[in-house]
Amino acid sequence: MYITHVFGASTPTGISLKKEVHLNKLSDNFYFYSRNGKNNRFVDLNESSSFIPAEFNTPSIWLSFAPCWLFSKFMLEIYDNSPNLLKEVKLLVVCTSTSLLTKKYATNEYDKSLIDKLKKAESNLVELSNKLNCSLRIIRPTLIYGNIGENKDKNISQILSIMRKTPFLIIPKRTGLRQPIHFSQLSMVSFFLIKNFTKNPSKYRTIESLNIGGDEELRFSEILERLKKFSQKKDKAKNCKIFFIPNSLFYRLILIVGFFSPKYFEMMNRITVDMSGFKQVSKIMKLPISSFPLKK
Repeated sequence: MYITHVFGASTPTGISLKKEVHLNKLSDNFYFYSRNGKNNRFVDLNESSSFIPAEFNTPSIWLSFAPCWLFSKFMLEIYDNSPNLLKEVKLLVVCTSTSLLTKKYATNEYDKSLIDKLKKAESNLVELSNKLNCSLRIIRPTLIYGNIGENKDKNISQILSIMRKTPFLIIPKRTGLRQPIHFSQLSMVSFFLIKNFTKNPSKYRTIESLNIGGDEELRFSEILERLKKFSQKKDKAKNCKIFFIPNSLFYRLILIVGFFSPKYFEMMNRITVDMSGFKQVSKIMKLPISSFPLKK
């Protein structure tokens, strides 16, 4: 029997996983940790001493939806200060981001700092898994979306917020491909990996990175159109008009933005760049294709 410690339990993905665990009647085998949330065990990833494990003498799986740089630092501190807590860890499953791939040529300081943090976190986790002689699954999702209560994603929700505040958007005629993934799909894949491991641990004693996205590859412009189409009638986003201009003109316009904010210049420039081609959730789990936006 394995127990699973889940960190970042108050994130939308963590909340979704808890529902999945409950539906499968596996609640006794999962422990959920978070700095926030009334129904989770408390832990502050900035203070490894705050971690009081429910169990640590049973073969275990550690799963994190928290920022990977915080989680890797937290794990290293435990290894240095309380290594006995990790002696029964058999599998680490950690969510990072495809930004490591899609933003690797970024020149603005914000994105460069993000890439450095992601690289260092993944490198530390690989090193730690080797020291613990345990398996490691690094999940890199792209463009996560979906809301639970006040918890909102920082991708599609921000786009919708802009569409609600402005009567129109100007975008280039040729936009890049995206592969949005709903947080519930991310939790399903995480749960799927854990179940597969528990069925045959020896088969999965490896270190593996999995770059994943939703089932559809959509142009950025198609995402905007879908958001308008599926918004409620009273939603102001439905009234936002979309105007297309030649890409050459769009590039000239955003040069102005570059004088004031290199970060936002690169963000707008990426509208024309493909950020897709990742493993589809349906293919990983052998399920029917799900359309964007997924309704949950």
